[in-house]
Amino acid sequence: MRKKKILMMLALLCAVVQGAWAQNFDVWDGVTQVTPWYCDNLHSYKGHKNTIVVRSAVEFAWLMKNWHNNTALVGEGANGISSCHFTPANTNIFLDVDIDMTIADWQPFDEYSGTFEGDGHTIKIRIPESVTANYQGLFKEINQNGRVTNLHVDADIHCGGSRLVGGIAGENDGTIGNCWVSGLVQSDWKESGSAYTAKVGGICGQNNGTVQYCCVTANVQNDDADVGGLVGCNDGTLQHCTFYGERSSTHDQASIYSGNSANWENCYGVFNQGEYDAASGKDLYRYAIKYPYTCTVKTEGTGTIRTKSADEYDVPGVQPSATFTLNVTSGSMHSYTITDADGNDVALQGHADDWSSFWFVMPKRDVTATVDFWGDWPKQGEGTEASPYLISSAD
Repeated sequence: MRKKKILMMLALLCAVVQGAWAQNFDVWDGVTQVTPWYCDNLHSYKGHKNTIVVRSAVEFAWLMKNWHNNTALVGEGANGISSCHFTPANTNIFLDVDIDMTIADWQPFDEYSGTFEGDGHTIKIRIPESVTANYQGLFKEINQNGRVTNLHVDADIHCGGSRLVGGIAGENDGTIGNCWVSGLVQSDWKESGSAYTAKVGGICGQNNGTVQYCCVTANVQNDDADVGGLVGCNDGTLQHCTFYGERSSTHDQASIYSGNSANWENCYGVFNQGEYDAASGKDLYRYAIKYPYTCTVKTEGTGTIRTKSADEYDVPGVQPSATFTLNVTSGSMHSYTITDADGNDVALQGHADDWSSFWFVMPKRDVTATVDFWGDWPKQGEGTEASPYLISSAD
């Protein structure tokens, strides 16, 4: 009965996912390429500096074609518009649009050493059976200093004979965080000997770095390789991740990872009761995808904040909301301001009748909450009916 309840709940969650991620995609025409805009260190685009900003599919296509080229980008500098030379493979990238690249075969980004910030957006890619080269995914390989965060990859990957395949990357040596992979991740690689060298995973084929707060709903398949719902082979760290898809292999397979064990914690795969039982006693973070932003609290005047807490409402693949509650220990609150990292006001969602606590929904930015308490003031009387407070005007 417990298992049936879990499966029923997950089925409902999948229905929520399909409705919540209805998007308008910017679809590439398969030909046009436009040089993207570069935001330098003196300017900020949604809190990001030294960043290539991708605002269309044709700009994303330019990245695919010029990944290792030291090409002039349009940059906004101290003296206005200037020409900057950067290599995309070593540069931070900010995605500001949902993109459909499936009109043509995807050519994976090669080794990456920057930070790719998806900002909750989706990229659709297609890699067909005609592809047999190794290292397939959105990226071929993420280097040690590379980071890919807050991204949904809707994958149609069916490689004819690739050894390292994943929705995000063939191999990860860096950090993949708060990402979701849906669709299909498959390789038809066939082993010729006794050594199983192919690795296929929903997030990455081979993980030597860190994969955390990720979710896979894709089907992950290979009949002759190490197949893991999250990663094919884990030689790194795997934390707080979930797998809700299907995986198939006549060799080693598992809902979390196959191959080596390394470090993993707080991960959950849904379909195998034996694996679920083996994980009993662990703090299973069933809904994955952590909200990565922080809330800093400042106080002014006489009073303190007792606690701050967050309730995270997460559904696989859906950018979550985190409701923060601030509880007042002492003092009378005079006013409050809640601002994000860009200086924008964050609306209050509610408060207790006596203002002993109040709460708001975290935006996709770091937040600072400043609470101003009434200061001490000279008073006469005890505040009782027999001895009320007396307020006098200045002489």
